[in-house]
Amino acid sequence: MDHGRHRKIMITAMQIRAARAMLDWSREDLAEKAAVSTTALRSIEIGASEPRDSTLLRIRDVFEKSGIDFQSDGGIRPRQHEMLAFEGSEGVCRFYDLVYETILREGKGEIDACGAMEETVVRLMGDYTDIHVRRMVHVAHVMRVRHLIREGDFCAPGSRYCTYRWTARDQYEPIPFYVFNDNLAIMLLNAMPKAKIFVLRSAAVAKAFRQQFKIMWNMARPIPGIPEPEGVADFGGE
Repeated sequence: MDHGRHRKIMITAMQIRAARAMLDWSREDLAEKAAVSTTALRSIEIGASEPRDSTLLRIRDVFEKSGIDFQSDGGIRPRQHEMLAFEGSEGVCRFYDLVYETILREGKGEIDACGAMEETVVRLMGDYTDIHVRRMVHVAHVMRVRHLIREGDFCAPGSRYCTYRWTARDQYEPIPFYVFNDNLAIMLLNAMPKAKIFVLRSAAVAKAFRQQFKIMWNMARPIPGIPEPEGVADFGGE
């Protein structure tokens, strides 16, 4: 077990430099994300110091969360498809952390959600709902969020940054999906014994579900009493 952990954190200075270049990050960018000083990072990258395992682990985790795979032969490659799984109330909160972090990292957010009952999401997230809403409002100017909910449902906690529409009951999607940038999430919020969310990182799959969503969106209607948010990003007026 310890040997496997040791292999995981053994990344080289060359891999760190190459991963930074692939993501177009400056040394300062990586230093901030990995909680390492710029001076220490420079020393690591030029081989002038031997970093702690914990430092290498933080650096590697930052890269892996941004879609970089480290190869055993000393190379790196972008991760084209990645499946993540989240479970239970804590998992739901971590999923929304991922959504927010993706927006921050990529500088924009295109979110299309269908079928997820916000009342259920609020119940699972508890007090963390307010934290998530506040941070999403803060980045509303760089994102567009659209959510299809069942006709007759007035629960819209994200109305300050999200546009909600009603979809007819006979067209309501029983398996909620959530597309954010190049990611698709399938949300089994009422699964027993715990809620489950599966996330696939795939631009092609996300595009296909977004096209399906667009058809449903154009057939849906505004919700009485819930105005569209102001100051949000415009992605072509779709």
